[in-house]
Amino acid sequence: MEQFIMKKTLLGSLILLAFAGNVQAQAQPNPETKGTVTFFGKVVENTCKVKTDNRNMSVVLNDVGKAHLSQKGNTAMPTPFTITLESCNASVANAGNKPKATKVGVYFYSWENADKENNYTLKNTHTSADKANNVNIQIFQENGTDAIAVVDKTVDDFTHKNSSSDTKPTKNHISSATTLNGKTGDIALHYIAQYYATNAAESGKVKSTVDFQIAYE
Repeated sequence: MEQFIMKKTLLGSLILLAFAGNVQAQAQPNPETKGTVTFFGKVVENTCKVKTDNRNMSVVLNDVGKAHLSQKGNTAMPTPFTITLESCNASVANAGNKPKATKVGVYFYSWENADKENNYTLKNTHTSADKANNVNIQIFQENGTDAIAVVDKTVDDFTHKNSSSDTKPTKNHISSATTLNGKTGDIALHYIAQYYATNAAESGKVKSTVDFQIAYE
């Protein structure tokens, strides 16, 4: 009787093990339904700071007649502004062949105000009743011809190339990248802001904000 019970117990254990093994095998995900994300980055020896009086700045565009912004894509009143960096340590020693940036600039981003449907301009966020409808703010490089696409929170603005070995972004949003080459003192980055019509403009007030971050190459 005891031998029968032992055989029955052993048989039951084997069945449980076989069942567990089968469940584990079934739990393995289909390779076609899974993947891996590899993240890349770099910390460089150089360190710049935004000059204190440029960390929270205001740019005032002169008033403009709505006739200048009568249809989508019209622009008006280009207004220059400057972001100044300091303490960049451009000549920092490169001991041990550590990563060192050759250029510095900034990228502009706004999770809330970037208007992807209108060339990544900045939405008018004025909240008063006399807000100007159909008017955004657009930022340009210093040359006045290269528009800056303000980065929003959509994935394609930050995504890397498909290969897990690629380490460069598909898009370079660093604006006015200036060669360091041992520079000392302040580094001035120049930009232009202007009105941008998303449709026939209506008269009223315009206001928007954008964040920026120092970035290196």
